[in-house]
Amino acid sequence: MRHTNPIVVQFNVNYFDFVKGNFSGSSGLRRLHFCQPIIVGSRKVVSPPVRAALDCAKEWQFCLVGYFIKKRLPTVVSSLAKKLWASKGLCDVLANDQGFYFFKFSDEKSCLSVLEDGLEDGPWHIYEKTLILKRWKSGMVLSKASHSSVPIWVKPFNVPFEYWNAEGFSHVASVIGRQVHVDSLTESRKKVYYARVCMEIDASDDLVESFDLVSHLDVNAGVTQTFEIKVKYQWRPQMCMKCRIFGHSEPSCPSLKPWNVHLVLIPTSEAPAPMVGEEPIRKSIPP
Repeated sequence: MRHTNPIVVQFNVNYFDFVKGNFSGSSGLRRLHFCQPIIVGSRKVVSPPVRAALDCAKEWQFCLVGYFIKKRLPTVVSSLAKKLWASKGLCDVLANDQGFYFFKFSDEKSCLSVLEDGLEDGPWHIYEKTLILKRWKSGMVLSKASHSSVPIWVKPFNVPFEYWNAEGFSHVASVIGRQVHVDSLTESRKKVYYARVCMEIDASDDLVESFDLVSHLDVNAGVTQTFEIKVKYQWRPQMCMKCRIFGHSEPSCPSLKPWNVHLVLIPTSEAPAPMVGEEPIRKSIPP
């Protein structure tokens, strides 16, 4: 059998020029073009025109950005959010690797409805974790704020039945923090084993584990009865006792930066004679 050498044909064509005809898309996102960057100092800089941002911003104008304090929940956030807000016009739920969630709604009324419910009826919770929500806006920098107070669900146990009303729970909850509202089962008295109150807890205060409630059984006779109210928290956010904010613990507090100690060895010939007990080594701590 006769063998022939393969013929190699070279094309003097840029690879992307060769295949770009295969790219297509209704949004035009795949059809890119080169934009010459500028050099500022030693860095390359680009400055897209305003029309580039305005065109894409329309897609996110009815979007809420949310995050959990320190905690990041798994993919169940998407399914639970759709159950909560399907009737409010929720269209899609997206997430990034920094723990931020993006809830896209069909119109502005639906978007604002979820925000307003969070303000009037207390914050939204998923798996008992507080979901911080804010409206998306162009130029938004995604950052998690330092919170000096957070809303969490609290369970006071052993509250006497005669105080299961607005006046009674106002007194009970005031010992723990600033009350926001009770849940539906507590309000309807369908579950009386414990109450469930959404509280705003301040980081400057210690978490109350128990307290005493003095019940006046007979005011005229001066008869009282003392009840010990135990308190359980459905979620305990990380709290820094040093800077008194939620979101990180004291060992990981940014204000506790370790000292950088540099040991500088000085040749013996240049070093002054050491005093008794001193070593010819200097410790320098940079400012």
